[in-house]
Amino acid sequence: MWKKISHNAWFPLAIGLGVICGWIHREWIFQLADTLSLLFLNLLKLVSLPIVFLSIISTASGMENLQAVKELGQKVVKYTLLTTLLAASVALFFFIVVDPVGVIQSGQMQSAFSQETSPSYLSFLVQIVPSNIILPFSENHVIAVLFLAILLSAAMLVLPDHERKALHGLFSGFYAAFMVITKWVVKLMPIAIWAFITLFFRDFHKIGNHISHLALYLVCVLGANFVQGMVILPLLLLGKKVSPVKLFKGMFPALSIGFFTKSSAAALPAAIRCMESSVGVKPRVARFSLPLCTTINMNGCA
Repeated sequence: MWKKISHNAWFPLAIGLGVICGWIHREWIFQLADTLSLLFLNLLKLVSLPIVFLSIISTASGMENLQAVKELGQKVVKYTLLTTLLAASVALFFFIVVDPVGVIQSGQMQSAFSQETSPSYLSFLVQIVPSNIILPFSENHVIAVLFLAILLSAAMLVLPDHERKALHGLFSGFYAAFMVITKWVVKLMPIAIWAFITLFFRDFHKIGNHISHLALYLVCVLGANFVQGMVILPLLLLGKKVSPVKLFKGMFPALSIGFFTKSSAAALPAAIRCMESSVGVKPRVARFSLPLCTTINMNGCA
């Protein structure tokens, strides 16, 4: 009987149970939810970086030549530039109309913002090129991992065919193994949703008295994300004759992970799996474009 129940059907039940546990407001429930959420996030982080690395290498090394990689890469870059420009324009519009500057410059928020200093672009560029292969994975530096994957992929494409095919088989096997692990992790999603909803009520109880001070800021963030995700991106899909509703249904598990974990990197393994199995996107497209877009095109927050 349990096997016949759809995996997505557990989500509403988990949300409802999380709401009830949040309102009960017992410390031992919060501790349990905190532990389960951390375990789930750790599992996602365990597979997310290797999948960024392996998906690009296994896909690029299986292409005919560097020209094929270049053509697909150019399409990804054009898309990321277009959607990021649109997202930034929407965000700027909301910022000008709503004008939350007074909120940011007031009280405790000002002290929080003033303590942060933005790193220079040159220092950011230095971090992209790691001093050793292990460092990006140990420090969870996604951009550096992406750089290594692209560099190694380019090197593999100029190798003799027998060497390239051997490496392609090796990395493709590793990628398949990590995707199996991802499938197991996603099955735990209802438990994670319960934990996230429960902790949301705990945190909401703590900041409830300050919510009025954050109202304008929330209007900007949520409004811009809503327009980008529910208006602009669906229009781009319709322009390519792709049904936004069908795509949303197919990507629902990945979208749920991204929403509750607030991490696009954590949602990447599930996003690739949903794109291939539920939406029907070609593996070479999904495995190459999604890691790049996850890393450089998080335009929902632009």
